[in-house]
Amino acid sequence: MGRVKDTKIARGIALRTYESGLQVIRITFQYKGLGCRETLKIKPNKTGEKYAISLKSEIENQIERGTFNYLEYFPDSPRAAILGLSTSQRTVKEELDVWLNDIKHAHRNSTYKAYKRAVKQLKPFVGKYKLRHLDAKIIKKMIRYWGQDRGVTLKTIRNYLLPLRAILDDAVSEETITRNPIDQIKVAKLIDKKKIIANGRTYKIDPFDSNEISLILSRVELLYGESCRHFFQFGFYQGLRISELFGLKWEDVDWRNNRVQIQRAVVERVLQEETKTVAGEREIDLTIGGHAALINQKKHSQLLKSGFIFIRADGKGPFIDYEHSSTMWKRALIQEKIRYRNQNQMRHSFASNKLSGNANIFYMAEQMGHETPEMLMRVYAKWIKSARDEGKLAVDFERIQPTNTNPHLIEQNYRP
Repeated sequence: MGRVKDTKIARGIALRTYESGLQVIRITFQYKGLGCRETLKIKPNKTGEKYAISLKSEIENQIERGTFNYLEYFPDSPRAAILGLSTSQRTVKEELDVWLNDIKHAHRNSTYKAYKRAVKQLKPFVGKYKLRHLDAKIIKKMIRYWGQDRGVTLKTIRNYLLPLRAILDDAVSEETITRNPIDQIKVAKLIDKKKIIANGRTYKIDPFDSNEISLILSRVELLYGESCRHFFQFGFYQGLRISELFGLKWEDVDWRNNRVQIQRAVVERVLQEETKTVAGEREIDLTIGGHAALINQKKHSQLLKSGFIFIRADGKGPFIDYEHSSTMWKRALIQEKIRYRNQNQMRHSFASNKLSGNANIFYMAEQMGHETPEMLMRVYAKWIKSARDEGKLAVDFERIQPTNTNPHLIEQNYRP
């Protein structure tokens, strides 16, 4: 749920530093049996610290005299809706709302939205229950519905449970409950894997072959122009995540060493100056196919003010939404009568081709933005095994070597 560091300023007052670098001052106090934590709308400096100390003293004096009005001090606080209730009387819905408010600044926008979606899934099943009444039986019933009736995958269910687990852990810390009921549940045993497969909800690695790649690229160019072809060409031959493709800028390209810095992403229409994971921020080596895409794309976007490498058809600006590329993708596959797989299979096509060609697995983990090679070994075991038998690599996936040639004089019309 993101790294958060609290630095104590005084009793009940802390400077909270989120993973994003944002700093806020928070105060903690007891009111009507409720442990209250509030973020102050002040600058996190010495003046702000003095104000927080004074404010906390003022609040505690008013609480002692019985004159404290929570709404006057914190009118926008989700806790204002549950005033007068002891911790043990609060509902799961109320706790989830408070939790969402607390973690809002701790995560990237896309992560926070994912938590909101998870909370939306939880509320219809457990929102009405008091924390002290929520037991493992109720939670198991919810999990069985997701896994057996709706065919939701195990990974997604575990993601749905993250906010619930968090508020229950807090309740244990506050001694509202003695044990987190989720700890008693083995989620995997409640999932009907056969039903998930029957519903088509499992995601599998299903790469495209060289002929399919060629047909897709040609069809995209025919329908939407050369610039859009280069977007998908780079995706196939460099293995980037879609959000990373969206975020690429010309300043990221090291022409002399034929490498590209991956350091930002566009997620849900928001440009983020960071990648999905820490390991995701990396330098990748250009392949022959990827290099050709960049060389041929220069005339389309290199002089644009935005700096983005890949732009949408008809000058509509850079890609900022998954639908911008998926619409082109779907139409190209339909017209070429290619069995449908989503855009993420471009990344898997890259990995499977490289690994089949005996690429070093540690090198591949680094190129694809994984911290360790374990995931590659597990997911791509089939292609790693085939490398021992064949060891062939399509030329377009081969790494292009560094050059001393002036990159601005290079002209290349090579098309994989």
